[in-house]
Amino acid sequence: MTAEEKWNMMVRYHSGNRKPAKWRMQNFWEATLPLILDYSPSRGDVDVKPNLTVARKIIIPSIIIKAGGKGLFVVEIKRHNKPLDKGRQAQMLDCLKASQISTGVLICSKLYLFAYDYTKSDDELNVAEIEFRQSNPDGIRFVEMFSRNTFDEADIKAFVSKRHEFKRNIEQIKTELNADLAITLFRDHFTKNYGSAEFDQAIEELNIEITPRQKTKEKPVSTRKLTHILSKPAHRQGSLSKSGALDLCNKNGIPIIDGQDTYASVSSDLKLFSANPNINRLKNDWVILLNDHSKKKLHVFRVPANEISENEVKRHADKQRHLMDLRISNMDDGLFETIPSGLRFEKWFVKTIDY
Repeated sequence: MTAEEKWNMMVRYHSGNRKPAKWRMQNFWEATLPLILDYSPSRGDVDVKPNLTVARKIIIPSIIIKAGGKGLFVVEIKRHNKPLDKGRQAQMLDCLKASQISTGVLICSKLYLFAYDYTKSDDELNVAEIEFRQSNPDGIRFVEMFSRNTFDEADIKAFVSKRHEFKRNIEQIKTELNADLAITLFRDHFTKNYGSAEFDQAIEELNIEITPRQKTKEKPVSTRKLTHILSKPAHRQGSLSKSGALDLCNKNGIPIIDGQDTYASVSSDLKLFSANPNINRLKNDWVILLNDHSKKKLHVFRVPANEISENEVKRHADKQRHLMDLRISNMDDGLFETIPSGLRFEKWFVKTIDY
């Protein structure tokens, strides 16, 4: 049998037995998994339910797979409908420590691979998950890496580390995705061909949200969607639209004439406010609203007409020379200055409004 055929056999049993009797499930994997990976009980390769002790606590792993008397990896078997949680992960850690083995395999709702480094803390444990899916490349790779004649602990550790980092990066991206980032990216895109005021007017008529797609029986896969709703924008937690910023200013005694303002939200890395206002803004009294959604603060500046010359600001690309390429640094010390020209805005500072 090929590695793919062996993996698909594991998938068929797992998928067809979501809630088997615990003893039946244990018996199947104890008898079948070693054979799939070419380990033989008659050679002493398989140790089922050994009694181990760690910190005066008796630990009984489901299986320990050996070769030449040396322990290669620990297998823990749980119900197929149970996900990995802190309790099951802690049990696997106990098994690894008690057996003094670094590599573990957990069978539950998915297949989980553990690579434990005894020089690091338990929190630094690397874990890779593999879905029980027909012809899953990672599942095929599992069979290849864990088979008796091709077992390579260094190769397994590299695989687990790479998959662990991949999953961690996905979760990090999810935490950084928000409506303000979407608006900033849209602004960067559209102001290459349109004016900032035109973009601001267009975005006023949209409510942009990033929300998890709800799991349903028809669509069980969890993804994220960007929803555009043609309506007056509502205030979002941790976010502030331009209209919301104008309302906030009016409530705090800072009246703003429509068309004489520029609004910008802080970038995803919280270092920069970017906007592309028309160069003609310099000829009139000009209000700049900088929204730091990470701190829920709106910084307000008022620049008198002709206070800034056209030579002091950076222009946009050649086809958009009538637009400014305004990039203001977000400084904790209250110094707001343009990059790269270094034009400082604190002398025009009016107020910071918390929201």
